Amino acid sequence: MRKLDPTEETGPNAKRCAPFNVFRALRLETHEIRHLNFLSWLFDPRESHGQGDLFLRTFVDAIDGAKSLGQRMIGRGKGSLGDAQVSREVDQLDLRIVLPACRVVIAVENKLFTREHSSQLSRYAESIQRDFPDWRHVLLYLTLNAETPSDHRWQPFSHRDVIRVITVALDRLAAGTSPEIRAFIQHYVDLMAHVCAQRANVAKNPRLPEVLQNLRNGS
Repeated sequence: MRKLDPTEETGPNAKRCAPFNVFRALRLETHEIRHLNFLSWLFDPRESHGQGDLFLRTFVDAIDGAKSLGQRMIGRGKGSLGDAQVSREVDQLDLRIVLPACRVVIAVENKLFTREHSSQLSRYAESIQRDFPDWRHVLLYLTLNAETPSDHRWQPFSHRDVIRVITVALDRLAAGTSPEIRAFIQHYVDLMAHVCAQRANVAKNPRLPEVLQNLRNGS
């Protein structure tokens, strides 16, 4: 008798396995803090991805691209951002990026699966004003669909925008970048494409409770 291959499908109703994704394997997709940990790693020019300010530069260019010339932070493609200081949870703010050479501070508050509460956007804006009174402030309210923030000082930014930023930068990786680094970043792009696709169908799906539970379970 032929031995069964444990990896092969054995019947017409056998479930097809989804492609391997390290974030889904570790069930990290519904943990907002893990998303910010990844973005902090990606945007830090000194981190182990070895790309310098590539991802941060692409992020800044995307923000500047939506502004008029006089409102742009540094001008498209100008200057190095290698001195950027990327921090997590300063005064409970999700992500803070300080650009000393430009006298710009970028604040990111992420709400992927939750909503803002307790006037937190106003408190975070005030803490930025306190710590950087004479700098330019770019306050980004990061949600799946660029929802309108409660505080007018913040501007909406979507996770789809972030995916586009990362995808553009992936095409510009330095020569000699390890396949592991490239694959790891691509896994995040694929994960977020999956999350965005699922969430887009939630509101119009009559099986809303089941869909939400599947999303939490990473299925």
